[in-house]
Amino acid sequence: MNVGGTFHRGESRHPEWDLMYRKGLTSSRIADLCGAVGETVARHIRIQRARHPCMEAEHRGHLPSKKLRPLLRSWQSKIDALGSIRASEGAYPTSRDPDAERRRLATWLSVQRRLNRDGRLTAVQKDALQKLPGWENDQRKELERQRWRARVVDLRAFKAERGKWPRFRRPVDETERVLGVWLHAQRQKFGAGLLTKDEIRLLNSNAPGWNSWRMNRSAGTSAGGDARPARQARASGPQDHCL
Repeated sequence: MNVGGTFHRGESRHPEWDLMYRKGLTSSRIADLCGAVGETVARHIRIQRARHPCMEAEHRGHLPSKKLRPLLRSWQSKIDALGSIRASEGAYPTSRDPDAERRRLATWLSVQRRLNRDGRLTAVQKDALQKLPGWENDQRKELERQRWRARVVDLRAFKAERGKWPRFRRPVDETERVLGVWLHAQRQKFGAGLLTKDEIRLLNSNAPGWNSWRMNRSAGTSAGGDARPARQARASGPQDHCL
């Protein structure tokens, strides 16, 4: 096999070019040092990179580090503003904030999170963002987790006060309806395997018995039992397990 005169029977005629590229030199620099045609060297390197993927990683690993650029004033001002909001309110602004400036700050922080996930933030930028506690966490998901934990506390208080689990059917009041719908959703998620281990642990420790009938049924089925008699018993009796 002869490709452009730089290969013979599939082997490189210029291992020195390969080595120089691996050590961080560019194709044009190799051509200058070796007195070769620039396009010939570039074509040779392209073929070698396709054959040896590790070649590009070695090349990049030997490139001189870029000079760190100082942090822009606009960046620092946004970080200071977000830090002040976080310190006074315990959370960062969201994209639904009624204040336009706070919405812009929320959008800016969301962009930095995405850039960080993509590995596109500089070391200086990441260092500056570390001054913001929990800046990497998705604000919306964190708020959802906080609301979920608050529902668990409300469920525990409801059970302690009324001595029963809230119903989503025929509720006595709005409080029972809201909690009943939420509890039913958690039971459905548990049955579908969609609750996390931490969520199950929090429910079990704060509201023991929240889903005992379903857990007992799952245990009986997994042990080889037939769930049909239990279904028939529930169907024939006046019990309502959808609390």
